[in-house]
Amino acid sequence: MAPTFVRTPPPWFRIVAILFLLWGVAGVFAFYSQVTLGPAALAAMGEADRRFHASLPHWFAWVYGIATWGGLFGSIALLLGRRWAGGCSPRRCWRSRSSSAGSSPRPIWSRERARRRPCRSRW
Repeated sequence: MAPTFVRTPPPWFRIVAILFLLWGVAGVFAFYSQVTLGPAALAAMGEADRRFHASLPHWFAWVYGIATWGGLFGSIALLLGRRWAGGCSPRRCWRSRSSSAGSSPRPIWSRERARRRPCRSRW
C-alpha cells in the first residue's frame, strides 16, 4: 500500500475560501434577483435601466447562472477540501509508475521529479 501524505492548508486558506463563499452567495443572490425581476420592479427602474434589461439576450441568463452557481459550488468544494477543487500542483500531482509488476500510483514530492515530469494542468 502506498504511503498517504496529509498536508494541511495554511491558515489564510480558510479565510480566503470563506470570502469566496460569501462572494458566491452574493453572486447567486444577484442572479436570482435579475432572473425573477417582475413588471413592478421594471416600472420602478429608470428608462436606461429598462432598455438595458430588455436588450440582454436570452442566453445571458443561462451563462450568468452557470457562472454564479459554479463559483458557489467551487468555493464550497474548496472549504470541503476536495482535491479536484484546487487544480494540480507539483506537490499534489499523482503519476503512475510503469514497472514490470504493473503500475502503482505514487506522489511526486521532490522538486527534481516535479521539474522532470510537470503536471498537466497549470495554475
